[in-house]
Amino acid sequence: MRTALVAFRRRLTSSAATATSTKHLLRHLSPSDRTVALRHAQQAVTDYLHQTRRLPFAHAEQIGLHSPASLKTLLSSLRPTPSSPSDFPRSVSRFLSFNPLNEFDFFFESIGLSPAKSDSPSRDDVGFFLSEDPRLLPSTFALADLGFPWTRLGLLYAADASVFMQTPEELRSRMRRLESIGLDRTSAVGVCLAFPFVLGEKGEDFGGLERVLDDFDLGAFKGKNVEQAYELGRKIRVFYDLGLGRADDDIARESIRRNRDAFLSLDHSVLVQKVGFLRRFDLSNEDIASIVLQSPSILKLDLEFPIDSILDYLKWVSLDDSAAAAVVKRSRHVLGKNSLRNLPETMKAADLQSWFARALRSGGHERVLLAIPSFRTPSVENAERRFREGLAKAAPTSSVHPNPSVLNRLDFFRSVGFGENEITLRAAMQVHCRKELLLERFELLLRAGFGYARLTRMVSGYPKILNNGRESLEEKVEFVRGREYGGSIEEIEKFPAFLCFDLANRVRVRYAFLEWLRQKEGVVVKRTRLATVVATSDNVFLGMLFKIHPAAPKQWLEVFRPRGRRKSE
Repeated sequence: MRTALVAFRRRLTSSAATATSTKHLLRHLSPSDRTVALRHAQQAVTDYLHQTRRLPFAHAEQIGLHSPASLKTLLSSLRPTPSSPSDFPRSVSRFLSFNPLNEFDFFFESIGLSPAKSDSPSRDDVGFFLSEDPRLLPSTFALADLGFPWTRLGLLYAADASVFMQTPEELRSRMRRLESIGLDRTSAVGVCLAFPFVLGEKGEDFGGLERVLDDFDLGAFKGKNVEQAYELGRKIRVFYDLGLGRADDDIARESIRRNRDAFLSLDHSVLVQKVGFLRRFDLSNEDIASIVLQSPSILKLDLEFPIDSILDYLKWVSLDDSAAAAVVKRSRHVLGKNSLRNLPETMKAADLQSWFARALRSGGHERVLLAIPSFRTPSVENAERRFREGLAKAAPTSSVHPNPSVLNRLDFFRSVGFGENEITLRAAMQVHCRKELLLERFELLLRAGFGYARLTRMVSGYPKILNNGRESLEEKVEFVRGREYGGSIEEIEKFPAFLCFDLANRVRVRYAFLEWLRQKEGVVVKRTRLATVVATSDNVFLGMLFKIHPAAPKQWLEVFRPRGRRKSE
């Protein structure tokens, strides 16, 4: 079983793309002939799985029917390529007689997982799942026989791989338990797709699932088909994961029952989005559950609602004058206009996330999120007008609309907490890649240990930090924290411009020379700060070397100084 599950995991995380481009596949055939050829080849694979591999025909047919990418990869391996659609079944059968089929790719793709990325079926990567583990297919077939859609079985593994370790009888027993609490078979299948742990190793412990289903009304599942029951279960899963309905809290349970129609009328994506929005304020599941139960309308928030002035908003939320003045002095990049969607990041960028979270926990969520007033004062409107005029002048593509690439970069800065102001506009003009790459590099620095508020201030002062590629940023941070320099993240925070310098041809070579001097007998070199060594010109650096040792500049110029043009980052 371990071998089979490892193979499962490999397919789950592999690319969905196959090596063969469908654009050029069977290009000698017309579209109608291509369709016929694929259908014939599909039947040949089904027959192979049924007759050669001894799979039940119904399941072999499901595998052949729902694995088009793997089928096209197989067809690309046929040599010579058949010239007529009617020749494909015979060509495929002949090919399979001498080349074992990589059944894993077909099987995993058919149940909704990504097929493996491989040039073609080969003897070196063949997994005969019948011989690998005879328990794998019985559990899979048992799920199909219980009414699970074949193409949805991948959902179960993605959430809880232990489902496929259960015997058919164990799976049937757990389904009977669900039916015993009032669900019919179709509804039980939908619930299992939403709560796969019911069928896995922990299936004997429902973990409060029966209670939460009862709170949301088991009768709501009746009359649903599998897909509808699954969608309903996914909505309930959002609340289940928050802990709603599992605690012995009669008030909470009553609130769920009173508002369940309002909860379940929302799309699953909306529920996930709104809960995710609240979680970005660093609220716990318990905090979020309390807010949702007190104010169900929080789930209908318009996240695109504009906040005209972040500073006016903070004062309205009751930020005292001294704290507001500190924001103006320390975090000017957050000032201006932004949308409610970016409010969690704005609070982090202003270093106010703890204060704001306390306001939400104390019951102020209705005022600060549901009743935001307009701040359209003349000064706010003038600031917005100046921002728009600056944007139009900075990167116009016509007399009316600014450059779309600049708008894309501005969207990144707003998303990490910057407001619409001159600092943000200047930053957007100094970076040179799209929002997705900027966000990737920003998150990399967060993971490296930079504080959120500190990092946004660094970027506001030195936007070109984000022009570094991923590897360049990692190398520079590692240089400071590693043995070459032996420092800490805090030293970069004090001198963020360090991340803009050439590591190989400026930073590393200068420190390498200082280390060489340190190891030379009779030469004492004190620990030198980053800014002192890196930010100085060549002449100033030579003067510093002369103070260390009169002969040091000569050694630097003749041996260590980089020759030729410096390589760009």
